Amino acid sequence: MEQAITLFAWLPGAGSLYSQARIAGLRRLYIRRLSSHIYYTFTPDTVTIRAFWHAKRGHGRTFRS
Repeated sequence: MEQAITLFAWLPGAGSLYSQARIAGLRRLYIRRLSSHIYYTFTPDTVTIRAFWHAKRGHGRTFRS
């Protein structure tokens, strides 16, 4: 998790766009070691983590604005 947050600080666009979300610009990053996704958005100044979701929970989260 720490490494993912460090990655966001240097390269916030590293995750893939999550097109199934209703939140514009929502991205997700898979963390293999934890078998989980981090869902987040970012601006030039801020990265906002929206959810941490275990991949074995089935389908991804439903996000609403």
